[in-house]
Amino acid sequence: MSDTWDMVFDDERLASPASVSEGHMTSSEETLCRAEGIGHMLEMVQQAAKGKLVLPFGAAATASVFYHRFYVEQSFSDYPSQFGAVAALLLALKITQTQKCSTNARSILVHSFAVLSDGGAAPTTASSDFQAALAALQRTEKAILASMGGHLCNETAYDCLLFIFPSYPILFKRCCQIIATTLSSTLCLKYPAQLYAAGVVKYALSIHPQEIEADAAAQFTAQEWFAPLNVGVPPENAGYITPARIAEVADGIQYHIQCLGEMSHGDCHTSSMR
Repeated sequence: MSDTWDMVFDDERLASPASVSEGHMTSSEETLCRAEGIGHMLEMVQQAAKGKLVLPFGAAATASVFYHRFYVEQSFSDYPSQFGAVAALLLALKITQTQKCSTNARSILVHSFAVLSDGGAAPTTASSDFQAALAALQRTEKAILASMGGHLCNETAYDCLLFIFPSYPILFKRCCQIIATTLSSTLCLKYPAQLYAAGVVKYALSIHPQEIEADAAAQFTAQEWFAPLNVGVPPENAGYITPARIAEVADGIQYHIQCLGEMSHGDCHTSSMR
């Protein structure tokens, strides 16, 4: 679990990812690249449910952490977002080792092209375009693995929610929707998974108060309800999860979602969505 805490970045580092600090693109362009990659990843997961591939949402949640961390250190000009998203998902599938998941690079890439083509013509596996894409995918996967070093933590806010929500399917569903909506942000790098999960719960309770199970609402607004999430926290971070920090995360989630709604109108500066 300590890896979760080792993967946290401060605001200064998150404000200057490689693509921006090296002058390849503006902060707004970099944020949009991140969102495009995560959007493709989520579309792959959604479309896989209609076919033979097994791509669980939990793997996408893990992959998003790998993806965002990678692009803090590496530029989109060197590793295009499509390959970064697919490679991160492939790596997450291998690490989580979920039963029946596909971890074959060819199968995942074929699915990626099918999603991108949206029913149109996609390159065949024997084509030079596909072979070049496969080489780029494998190169990117190796680069992500190298950039992660020993921090291949597969615990995410989603995993924490699985731990604390055994009996509240409605609240769990709402929280999963919030996590899916915020996967394009770097909140997963700014906050440890346990704290992020607590912030998701608080935000879900604030926007869906009438839908949530009554006993769940009572439990998760009680004093120290978040105590189970502090179990296993490294000793040096003991007591880190507090109501004030949970509120900070919930505010960050709200702001990110608000910006997503305003982006289409050009009202929100995308660099502030981090």
